[in-house]
Amino acid sequence: MGPPQRGPAARTAAGTARGPALSAAARALTDRLYPIEERLTQYRAKAEKGLTSNPSGIDNKLSLLAGFAEQADARPTDQARQLLTDLSAAIKMLGADLDRVRQREWTPFAGTPGQR
Repeated sequence: MGPPQRGPAARTAAGTARGPALSAAARALTDRLYPIEERLTQYRAKAEKGLTSNPSGIDNKLSLLAGFAEQADARPTDQARQLLTDLSAAIKMLGADLDRVRQREWTPFAGTPGQR
C-alpha cells in the first residue's frame, strides 16, 4: 500500500459538515493502520539491498517457511517450528492491535454512508 495518503473517503468528507472531524479521524485511522501493515508486508524492500535496511514482513517469512516445508523430505526442523511459533505470536499480537484500532479509531465512521 505504501505511505499514508489522502484517500477517497477523506476527499468525500471534506465537503460535509462533519468533514473536518472525519478527515482528522481518517488520518488517525491511517496512522494506526500503517504500522500494522508495515509489519505484515514490507513494501519498501525492492531488491536484496533493500532487505538490509527494510527486513521482510511476516507475509514473506510465512511464504518462505511454506516453501521450505513443501520441499522437505523430513519433518520440520526445530528452527522451522520455532519460526512458525514466533510468526504465529506476531500475527496474534497484530490481530490484537487491529482489534484495538477497530474499537477506537473506527468509531467516528459508524453510521457514515457506505459503512455496515
